[in-house]
Amino acid sequence: MQASNLCFKLADFGLSRSISSANTDDITEGDARYMAQELLNENKDLSKADIFSLGATIYELIIRENLPCNGEEWHQIRQGKLDKMDKVVGISKEFKTLVSSLMAEDPKIRPSANEILENEILKEERRKCM
Repeated sequence: MQASNLCFKLADFGLSRSISSANTDDITEGDARYMAQELLNENKDLSKADIFSLGATIYELIIRENLPCNGEEWHQIRQGKLDKMDKVVGISKEFKTLVSSLMAEDPKIRPSANEILENEILKEERRKCM
């Protein structure tokens, strides 16, 4: 199958429950591997927490290993220390920079969803698909 025939979809299951369960107490709350630091702080601005989660998902795909659920590496990732990505070849510096911006420690620095869509790297990829 050629890459152009693939269709990827992302969903937010931050708070979900199994449809096979009638028990309303059977609720799953998020996954710490993709959680932005500000969700744990008293920070009232959570507008870009999902941007971090998107970046974490892409980062995980780039490094080809599961992200940690806790511990020192978990904290380093939330501080913008994405050392494992630097060692990956075949990914452009520009794309790595984009992913790093999605996972910036300060949510104010992260791009908005519209800014991500307007990013030149993604625009070029969309042109290739048309």
